[in-house]
Parts: sequence; structure tokens; C-alpha cells
Amino acid sequence: GGGAGVGGGGWGSRSGDHPVVEPGAPENTATTVRTVDGVRWAVPGYAARVLDDGTIEVLGRGSVSINTGGEKVFPEEVEAAVRAHPALSDAVVVGVPDERWGERPKAFVVCRVGAVVTEEDLRVHVQGLLARYKCPDTFAIFDELPKTPTGKFQKVVLPERAWACRARRGTGPLRVHPTCRPAGRP
Repeated sequence: GGGAGVGGGGWGSRSGDHPVVEPGAPENTATTVRTVDGVRWAVPGYAARVLDDGTIEVLGRGSVSINTGGEKVFPEEVEAAVRAHPALSDAVVVGVPDERWGERPKAFVVCRVGAVVTEEDLRVHVQGLLARYKCPDTFAIFDELPKTPTGKFQKVVLPERAWACRARRGTGPLRVHPTCRPAGRP
């Protein structure tokens, strides 16, 4: 089903039979499941684009996009670029407040055992893959990222945890994995 939209991009959708999205919350279901010309469509809120070979590339969920200077940045796209660095085992990107741009992407990363990496290494890597406005300005290095019991990242607590940690320790890397040393540090 659809989603191509103008210029090869738009909101992903699928036609056919769909269950009630949220029993007891008809307003949520009405937002996600729509009927157009007698056909029922699920529009879960994912932005996508159709590539030249016909492949549909999912960019990310509109509800979690980062608005930086009027541009939408999908955290999933930035996370994929950050995770592509060979020193990292995981990454999460969230929007944090910025006086000039409204929000800016910030990356929270976990290094592979024995890896050595600096924020600058990560910044240069990501800038080689994405437009500058999508690139995180800062990278917080953690030994693990908080997850819910079902395994989803707790993105809401990450900025709070990062600022609290930075306030206690000053500038520089946040919590560093014992086997992941920023370059230049013992």
C-alpha cells in the first residue's frame, strides 16, 4: 500500500483489514486507521520515501522527530549513522533543548569492549554520512543505556541523566565504560 506521496516521500500506510489500534481509545484509533474511498488504511505515523529502485526507506516516526531550526530530523536515521561507527555497540539519539535552534540531536552511545573513541571521532564519522543539521553536537558515553522491561530504550530519562551526570562531573565524557576509554585517557 501507499505512502509514496509527492516527490517520492510521505507517510507510510497500508491498506486492508486492521485491528482496533487501542481498544477503549477511539480517538487514537481514528488518528491511526482511516477509511479513504471505502478502503481502510493504517497510517502509523512513519515518514518514508521511495528510492529509485522502488525500495521504500522508512525514515522514522513523525511523533519523535527532532525540530532543529525548522528542519525535521528523524532520530532513527541519525542512530543508524552513529551505530555504523565500528567502535560502538549501541546508540540512541534524542532531541535536547537548544536556545538557537529549538532542539538539537544528542547521541547517547555504548562502546564495544576495548574500543577507543573520542567525541570528535564520532562527530567526523556522522558528518560524513548526514547533513550537518542532523549531526549530534555531543555524544554521551555510557556503559549501558536504560531500557524498559520490554527492551525499549528509555529515551525520556536520557537527557535528564546526562545533565545530572555532567553537573556532578563537569565537562568531558559522561560515564565511561570501563573497557571503552576515550582516546588520550588512561
